[in-house]
Amino acid sequence: MRYLTGLFVLILGLVFGWAGPVLAGDSARLHVIGFSAGGQLFAFEEYGVQDGSGFPYSSIYVVDLAGDDWLPGTPIRVLLDDEAAQGDEVASVLSARQQALSEAASLLDDRNFTNPGHRLASQPIGEVDGDPYTLAFGLANYNPLDPPLRRFDLRMTVYDQPASSSCANVTGPSEKALALEIMDLETDAIRKLYQDSKVPKSRNCPLDYRLSEIWVPERLPDPDQAVVLVSVFSYGFEGPDQRFIAIPFKLP
Repeated sequence: MRYLTGLFVLILGLVFGWAGPVLAGDSARLHVIGFSAGGQLFAFEEYGVQDGSGFPYSSIYVVDLAGDDWLPGTPIRVLLDDEAAQGDEVASVLSARQQALSEAASLLDDRNFTNPGHRLASQPIGEVDGDPYTLAFGLANYNPLDPPLRRFDLRMTVYDQPASSSCANVTGPSEKALALEIMDLETDAIRKLYQDSKVPKSRNCPLDYRLSEIWVPERLPDPDQAVVLVSVFSYGFEGPDQRFIAIPFKLP
């Protein structure tokens, strides 16, 4: 399969560059797969070693941007839950990623995931000067040395919502929800993009959030489609766990 062959080489580099100090909690690593050819779908992978168990995992998400929902048949999740998988951490994570990719390959091929996308902004977990709730970004000019053609501030508000019964014993009476708005820095116009009506159960009792990355498709007739990847920090066995959600939005 063409997608499986191309990405396998990339996975080798990502995984063997992944080894590092063991931290409390489980901070997933992020790999953006990209967009479908027409830009209607967006796919990404999160992977790592589960806190508590030490089992390696890989999860591949495919988001229908128009419906703001997972594509049927996804997420594709692999957890190598056996003691043998805990031996060589780098090799075991690679094995989990290979298995997840093999399971996702036909879907990615069928949906024509040939648009790698373009990252407009990034705020890694090690960033010390940035505001975790704000990302300033712009659309690249034809001359990359020139100022961006359009500049924006993406802003996130984190607020309390009553905790679900399954989370109340972890987070207390409330859990964290989020809302997004965007400011066009050319006109100072502000537009609301998204607000939780209810915290999804899949966020696993969130404690906080962080704006992580903003992606757009490459070379599409409609250049206004964008996706923000938000880090979700939730209660884990050994400390807060970090996972990712993708929220689609349109640029003003």
